[in-house]
Amino acid sequence: MSPHPVVQPPVQRFDLVATPPVRALAIAAGAEVLGALLLVGWGALDLPLVVAVLGGLLLAAGLALVVAAVVLSGRLRTRVELAPDAVRVTRAGQSRSVAWEDVQEVTLHHPQLQVVTEDPADGLVVTNPRGPADPRFAALLDALRQRLDDHRGYRPLE
Repeated sequence: MSPHPVVQPPVQRFDLVATPPVRALAIAAGAEVLGALLLVGWGALDLPLVVAVLGGLLLAAGLALVVAAVVLSGRLRTRVELAPDAVRVTRAGQSRSVAWEDVQEVTLHHPQLQVVTEDPADGLVVTNPRGPADPRFAALLDALRQRLDDHRGYRPLE
């Protein structure tokens, strides 16, 4: 008795996101608290103006660090879609795709997965924002391998 073939969903989506910037946010929180304490101390204890300026600078630096951490985390987000006709990569609002028949090979050089085409400018690069043990990236690799095998007509040995 032969097993039934597995039917692939029309589109598989993989959202690859960076680890949360916990260290940067903790440093920013510390700078914000220290800056606020300096400003409150300056106002309540009649401390020199230098204390107020330092408190304001710490508040501004903490805010800048929070904004930078959030923006950089958002820019590292990548969506990979495996459709029946192509593989699509969307990063920072820009999307590129390669048809399955144009894929010559797929290489993995951690942290990058490269979809190679005849014209190198048409290829795709997917960067894994987490470590090599990331289960989402591993699932992407398995699904990509399966999609390529299905497109090429490869079947498992029985």
